[in-house]
Amino acid sequence: MTMKEAEFYKKLNDKKVHCTLCPHSCIIENGETGICKVRMNVNGKLKNLLYNNPKKFYLRKIEDFSVYHVKPWSYFLGLDVSGTNLVLKNDDLYNPEEDETISLPSAKVYSEAEKKKATGIILNEDEPLINYEYIKEVLKKSDKINLLRTYGYVEEEPLLELIPYLKGVVIDIKSMTPDFYENFYSADLDDILSNLKLLKRHNIWIEVFFEILPNMDESVYDVRKLTAWILNNLGAETPLHIYAKDNTKIQDTLKKMRKTSMDAGMYYVYLDLPNFDEGRSTFCPNCKKIVIERKSGAIINSLLDGRCKCNREIEGIW
Repeated sequence: MTMKEAEFYKKLNDKKVHCTLCPHSCIIENGETGICKVRMNVNGKLKNLLYNNPKKFYLRKIEDFSVYHVKPWSYFLGLDVSGTNLVLKNDDLYNPEEDETISLPSAKVYSEAEKKKATGIILNEDEPLINYEYIKEVLKKSDKINLLRTYGYVEEEPLLELIPYLKGVVIDIKSMTPDFYENFYSADLDDILSNLKLLKRHNIWIEVFFEILPNMDESVYDVRKLTAWILNNLGAETPLHIYAKDNTKIQDTLKKMRKTSMDAGMYYVYLDLPNFDEGRSTFCPNCKKIVIERKSGAIINSLLDGRCKCNREIEGIW
């Protein structure tokens, strides 16, 4: 396992360090780790324990990542890393060092993307930002379409340093209730929303994913609140993906949520359900016709230079 001295930390007295990568702002004793258990104080220096050691890499169509406004039917190299900074309180089983990893230097990631003729690289799971030094090198070495999937819980300065190397960000929102983040993760929703606004100001393409948790988010309240926030801060053109890991029992509720968002003015609201091709397809906000139809493993892309036949531009990375 390779270690590298971390960026974004301050040395304190008695060999303590202060990690400034994310808003948890951990003060770490010598020999201990922060909440993420990826960044460790080694004799007064903060080290990234999993540098150059992702879990896996693989080639998949962009649709397999459920990203719908980036180069339809193109292939991306996915890269999964261990660790997250949104750790459930009192989760004694969380230990990313126990994950099975591989040795893959950042330069090798790009060479694999070249060899496989990938259109881009997507930094996917668990929370790539925790392996910051590694993913930053991956992004800097790549001249392809670089995408980041994240929970967005990071300080502004580290995020700003990545922006020149990113084309798009896929962000997972767990709830629009501040108490949810505080009670479950000791985190602040406002930090995540501020980062979304920062990405928007820097013209980074954004797709928002919102997971519906059984017995917690089954009312339309959170979806309505998220929709209003997106419309006011990111724009109606921002794709919203509504999903539930177990969607078999709440399909009608999920469809109602999608309709609520679209009725409020969102252009692109997606819902991946069995026998519901409409929820996976992209419609033109102007003429209301399907411009990208996704069904049964097939895609019919009617876009012409990113535009519908009615000449309305469809926002995305085409």
